[in-house]
Amino acid sequence: MAIEVVPAVVIEPRRPAWAEIGLAVAVGMVLADASVVVLALPDMLTALDATVTGISWVITAFNLAVALAAVPAAIVARRFGPVRIEAAGLVVFAAASAAAGLAGSLETVIAARCVQAVSGAAVVCAALELLPAVARSQEWGVKLWIGAAAIGAAVGPVIGGVLTQALSWRAVFAVQVPIAIAVLVPVISAWRVPVVPRPSTTRLRLAPNLALALVSAALTAALFLLVLMLVDGWGLDPIQAAAAVSVMPAAAILASAATRFAGRGVALSGVILVAGGLVGLAILPDSEVVWTFAPQILIGCGLALTLGPLTTAALGGPQHPAGPSR
Repeated sequence: MAIEVVPAVVIEPRRPAWAEIGLAVAVGMVLADASVVVLALPDMLTALDATVTGISWVITAFNLAVALAAVPAAIVARRFGPVRIEAAGLVVFAAASAAAGLAGSLETVIAARCVQAVSGAAVVCAALELLPAVARSQEWGVKLWIGAAAIGAAVGPVIGGVLTQALSWRAVFAVQVPIAIAVLVPVISAWRVPVVPRPSTTRLRLAPNLALALVSAALTAALFLLVLMLVDGWGLDPIQAAAAVSVMPAAAILASAATRFAGRGVALSGVILVAGGLVGLAILPDSEVVWTFAPQILIGCGLALTLGPLTTAALGGPQHPAGPSR
């Protein structure tokens, strides 16, 4: 009697889902940090005895530093291993957030924001390498990175407004310290493979980097001017202003589903939507919050469509050898 031998099914071990979650939270936290301080600016303006021009550098310096640090951070992450860079970035980011929260002068806040930006660039660039490798599939990892980035950037102002009114502007920075430390645990434990340093093949891609910088500047300008108009111009308190600008993240979250078709055409459509939203904010017919909703929807949708594709293109996309480096 012949005995049929059934070959054993080899099941490759998967890393726990919280590794994906931890990295996604790290990306969202850094991208939220670009805008989380926006609704705290009016309070900071008074508390730090600053000028409108001076206080605008709290967000301008962050975005400039991120733009300058992004490509070098991607090169370093690929050369020395993304887990090392991710962990180091989170530690420095937490320290810089604490320094910003304890700062007694505008100059100290701006300096801490620059450190936040550089370490944050390391976090998001290393995560772009790690997420496709630790996720259930490379495609899902890239989608998770893009979704976390878009949602983080969009919900930042709402979170900042609530924290500012409920506690103070310092809470906006303080809350990031425990988050960064908590995320450090899954980042360190999610990757147990031999370290294989490899030279970087990343080249500076001028066009997507320039486009990303311009889109970031447009978003910064839209949020900054919208908040000044709502709080200082129309007299809304931070929580009311946070509710008003929540239209933008809601639109970004809904539109982020379209990034699965991410490509040059999608990014171009997003840029056009952001431009249209900015024009809409410039020609509001009346001083009613409802008139800001349509421009915010355009900007939010544009943000979701541009942020992921442009960032991935600017950094050259994730690269994975046969054995991923630690």
